[in-house]
Amino acid sequence: MELIIFLVIGALAGFAEGLFGVGGGTIIVPLLFIVFTQMGYSPDNIMHLALGTSLATIIVTSISSLMAHNKKGAVMWPVFKNLVPGLAIGCFLGAGIAGQISGLYLQLIVGVFLLWVAFKMFTGGKKKTTNDTNNLHTALPSKPKQLAAGGVIGIASAIFGIGGGSLICDKRGKYFSI
Repeated sequence: MELIIFLVIGALAGFAEGLFGVGGGTIIVPLLFIVFTQMGYSPDNIMHLALGTSLATIIVTSISSLMAHNKKGAVMWPVFKNLVPGLAIGCFLGAGIAGQISGLYLQLIVGVFLLWVAFKMFTGGKKKTTNDTNNLHTALPSKPKQLAAGGVIGIASAIFGIGGGSLICDKRGKYFSI
């Protein structure tokens, strides 16, 4: 029965990601929280389990997505190289911070973050933008800013149980939307 529940969670997360462009972590974390609660896990550990499990699933989904996007030439490797050092350090820091936060406060922090994501989704479509991808490279922040942004994004990703893509760029092509 548990296998079926987890397959349904994965399918719902994948469907929502494909339909709405929302990262799987924003769907998986709340669903895992509910399932782990129903399974009787300790309230102090449930949120940590949901976040850790979500981050583990991101490994598989991000690799397959990266391969598909790279085939289409849609990966900006210079930006990737600038973000990675900060992301790596930030993820370790974020995991350490999340480990020190009680389950209840972590629930509140993640809940506020998910409300912010929902707000951004509802208000984002009202802004007028141009889709000129030729100007994309000129709009990027400097290398030091990308490195620093990677650190902040890494910390946030580890705390919120998400991959970080929603914090790096939005659907309108605006980078570093945090």
